[in-house]
Amino acid sequence: MKSLTLGKCVWDGGWFDTPSFTHANMPDYIYNTFVQGGIITIAQADEILNRMRAIPAEPAEFANINIEFTLEDALELKLSQQLDLNASFNLKNVKSFNFSGSVGKCFPNTDRLNIDKMLDEIKDGQWDQYKSGLRRAYIITELYYGKIEMSINSDMQAAFEGALPPEKLAASNKFTLGNTLSYIFESSDVPFAMRLERIKHFNS
Repeated sequence: MKSLTLGKCVWDGGWFDTPSFTHANMPDYIYNTFVQGGIITIAQADEILNRMRAIPAEPAEFANINIEFTLEDALELKLSQQLDLNASFNLKNVKSFNFSGSVGKCFPNTDRLNIDKMLDEIKDGQWDQYKSGLRRAYIITELYYGKIEMSINSDMQAAFEGALPPEKLAASNKFTLGNTLSYIFESSDVPFAMRLERIKHFNS
């Protein structure tokens, strides 16, 4: 999840499978298709991807809204690994999870135009060759990140703090409300949300 970049492809698993970032018939990034189609070079694709990775995150429109998520979401986002939380502490003991201070990365308009143009070239001359791999694929065009807030009962404080690396605990902000302890960890490099656009219908 940490390697997610604008332009990454996501495979639609359909009714019976979950979405996936890898698939036998799908390129890792949309730019791989343009390299295979002879539209751009590998060096040009690498330059574009490096530029995408360097796009700064900016405050999202919902930056001041706390976004609550579930235990299942926390497990899917691998929060334990993100925080280096020892397996001795079970995330089931967390009362609530929230993201706040949201920031986002969005596809620049010039890149949307360029992708649209190159996709038109593929569709005009080589679509039959690529449609099996692209017909159920999406492109990531927006990524959203935020501070992680986790709340626990105060009687779980020793267990929770004992499972955290000292540097993670020292870097967190902690506050108490009644018998609830909340910890806020600075913005993660793993996105909690993304915008996907279907390649087959992508336009600028």
